[in-house]
Amino acid sequence: MVAIADALHRRLDDVLVDLARSASRNRPPGLPGNPVLEAEVRSTLRTTTETAIALIAGDRRLTTEEIAMLRAIGARRARRGVPLASLKAAVQVAMATMWDRAVDAAVALPVSATSTAALGRIGTLLAHLSETVTAALDDGYSEGAQRSDDEERARAQLLADVLAGGVASQGALAEMRLVHTEATLEHGLVLVAAPAPRDGRACIRSATAELLSDLQGATEVPLTSAATSHVTVAVPVESGHWPECVRVADAVARREGVLIFTAPPVAAMELSAAYGRATRLLCVAQNLGLPPQALEARHVRLASLLAETSGERRAFIEETLGPVLALPANLREPLLATIRVLNDIHLRGGIRAAAETLQVHLKTVYYRLNRLRELTGLDHDVAAERMQLALAVELMRFPDVEAVHGEVRAGAEIKGLPLHRLARAG
Repeated sequence: MVAIADALHRRLDDVLVDLARSASRNRPPGLPGNPVLEAEVRSTLRTTTETAIALIAGDRRLTTEEIAMLRAIGARRARRGVPLASLKAAVQVAMATMWDRAVDAAVALPVSATSTAALGRIGTLLAHLSETVTAALDDGYSEGAQRSDDEERARAQLLADVLAGGVASQGALAEMRLVHTEATLEHGLVLVAAPAPRDGRACIRSATAELLSDLQGATEVPLTSAATSHVTVAVPVESGHWPECVRVADAVARREGVLIFTAPPVAAMELSAAYGRATRLLCVAQNLGLPPQALEARHVRLASLLAETSGERRAFIEETLGPVLALPANLREPLLATIRVLNDIHLRGGIRAAAETLQVHLKTVYYRLNRLRELTGLDHDVAAERMQLALAVELMRFPDVEAVHGEVRAGAEIKGLPLHRLARAG
């Protein structure tokens, strides 16, 4: 036994190289190559191999202390994110390779009953070692995974407290360190919601699961709003990585049919204010009835200026578009459509592009803009007035202004708009 163990120990480095190659070839299906994980598996191979040689040299089984050590290895690997299947595969490869090398070492010794008996004993020890190591790793992995889950829950709850403004800035920094979160690392916020308030949540859960899988370090935070029914995800990111997070969010939003509001990374002490603003802007986006996409503040901040009360919205729309809304549908809709199209295309070459989008002649677009100027007194060529027209059309998406639209179409006087203006508009 000792002679075979010595032969194995002398060629330990060669054995480990063979093991690493075998482990790479026998990686469980579906597990991608990853330098960090590969290093963890190689470490497990070395530990298992050295333990096997020690057992062979001493002709003994694992002690309680050694089993505890293997269990601790399993717990550490779990916290590092090493798949348990990779650990088990590494152990199996190690045992098979050790057996082959033990046979080679025994064959190299003078033939005797002792060497034959030693080989049989080694086979029994390796079988015991394989079974015991696998069980210890299983136990340790369960403990490590549970500890990771506990830490993740603690981190999620801490982030919820920070976002809700319930933790002071310095307290947040200290508590983040307790749950192994880099306190100085900025967090971006991703709010996942249905396109309209009170819609079903199945699509939200599916989209959230994708984001948690695709965005490294993402944590679902147990914090939401009754107004939007969103799911909150916090993402720790380094400088320059946020645009890629937004790209991933946009792909998920369009695929799952949800609205995703993205708030760029800020320091821990600024998260509460960022979350409050993100929730308000998400509510505006839902009320606008925007299609599934990833949104940033720039997409809805203008509409949010008049999103506080329905009275303000109605008054603004009445004062800006009242004469247009009073027209019959066949005259009104082409004018509104023209404004919407011009809102969605680049300013340079916009008139020609709008004509192509609307499938009308270029002169038709100019005619409609002139008609809008006559009806509203607002000139689309003037930036401030163009912005007022654009905002009024966007605010018409809010559900509570549909009634205003209907009243005008029926010929009723709009509150605050004189009848003579409606008559002149018609």
